[in-house]
Amino acid sequence: MADQITESFGGDLAFIKPDLIKGTKFYRGWNELKVTGKLPDRRSYHVSCVHEGYMYAFGGLDAGAMNNFWRLELQNIIEGSNTNSVADAQWELLDTKGDKPGQISHNTAFVNDGKIYSFGGIASTSDSNFFVLDIASLKWNILQS
Repeated sequence: MADQITESFGGDLAFIKPDLIKGTKFYRGWNELKVTGKLPDRRSYHVSCVHEGYMYAFGGLDAGAMNNFWRLELQNIIEGSNTNSVADAQWELLDTKGDKPGQISHNTAFVNDGKIYSFGGIASTSDSNFFVLDIASLKWNILQS
């Protein structure tokens, strides 16, 4: 079932809400999911990646650019895919270390071999470094060319 579900978080400034929505490739439309507990700030122009049953969301824009990093376990969402209430799913604010990006939006990211790679975007600094987060240690590094 996991390959049939798409989760989305945040959105364009006119519609941003700190909610998670879900759609499937077999049914048209989206359902808003009610995730309980602490929620990320609303945002748009952030990156999100899925790795080993978790969705990660980083950066983005609301009143200004952000640099916080959140994780959501997807297993309960997948198992409860026929409901709009996901009581056991909780967002977790992660405390990352190392040379992490500053406040950033409009960047791009991908996951490979247990790492999240982030590049580009509009940052609080003028450099355009390639950042790498080791998901297991939650440590950022700047990829040297």
